[in-house]
Amino acid sequence: MSSENSVENLIGELKKLLKEKLEITEEPANQAEVIIIREQIIPGKSYIAEVAIGKVWKFSSYFNVVGMVFNEDYNKFTEASLKIETKNRQKSIEVLCGVSNEVFAKNIDEFLEMTKINTLSDLITFLKEL
Repeated sequence: MSSENSVENLIGELKKLLKEKLEITEEPANQAEVIIIREQIIPGKSYIAEVAIGKVWKFSSYFNVVGMVFNEDYNKFTEASLKIETKNRQKSIEVLCGVSNEVFAKNIDEFLEMTKINTLSDLITFLKEL
């Protein structure tokens, strides 16, 4: 994989698009449709990123995003859920959550049903076309 298409660079581009195209929030409402990026950064040691597209299910100290989650090992999205701690989150973890509007939620559902979002690049292309 070239450095231009590294996961870290793709996540940087995705974060920029989320801020441009969606409403950003710290804690989304229960059952909101979201795209969420969870990064764990330990400078000089490791970088881990997870991206989830789906519906939020809130609990007292965390929420789950149920839908599609980017798996870096396979370099693609798979059906899964991503747990996001809202209390006592580690300092090395950063979360960016973009909440969709009705048009986006409809488009993302259709897009996922047609399985056009398989990679981070696919998601970036989709957001650019919104």
